[in-house]
Amino acid sequence: LGPNQKIYGIPTNATSVLELDPVTRKVRTFGDLGTALTPANCSGALHCGLDKWIGGVLAPTGKIIGIPYAAESVLEIDPLTHEVSTFGVISSSVKRKWVEGVLGRNGKIYAIPYDAPVILEIDPVTHTMDTFGAFGAEQCKWYGGVLAPNGKIYTIPYASQYVIEISPENKTATIFATVGTGFGKWSGGVLAHNGKIYGIPALASNILEIDVNSRTVIAYGHGILPGGALLQDKWNGG
Repeated sequence: LGPNQKIYGIPTNATSVLELDPVTRKVRTFGDLGTALTPANCSGALHCGLDKWIGGVLAPTGKIIGIPYAAESVLEIDPLTHEVSTFGVISSSVKRKWVEGVLGRNGKIYAIPYDAPVILEIDPVTHTMDTFGAFGAEQCKWYGGVLAPNGKIYTIPYASQYVIEISPENKTATIFATVGTGFGKWSGGVLAHNGKIYGIPALASNILEIDVNSRTVIAYGHGILPGGALLQDKWNGG
């Protein structure tokens, strides 16, 4: 959601940004962000390729920041002028780097590692980036994160057996809790009015509840929700 109350779709395989006006129901696209071809067919063309960005965050600058998944730069959308640009160079052999981002209280954006071994910190004002943390080469680690009332960010375990607590202030990332092994557990999370975070079940047959105050994690709803089949997530995000 932009500062003009319009909704913007982040281009993953699309070649442009989607704009939806919920008042007038008008839909348009803008920007030229390259074609969705396989890397072998791109010949080094800018933004060409599959799975460019996944997830967007409204920055304090009034611009929307797209989180690099396979892209090698950060996407910046200006909803007021319809300008679309990128900044930064991400040199990484990892394709599926980050999924979704979270705005910290410090005005910086934190991209959540999917296959990437580090957290990406994006400064939307200075257009600079930094990384921190060391999470290894495990694939599909977390799917998104949530900012809690305590100012820290908590990651939602997809394949990882851990919930990670990110402190933007200290630029640290530590294990908060262990949730057990298994692929495709939860996908995205939501902060409820009770201050707890709830993970949305992808293949899991339960709901993940993260209580940042008591520092406990439980999963409930066993036997009520159906489990999912591999590569067939039931729900993604909330």
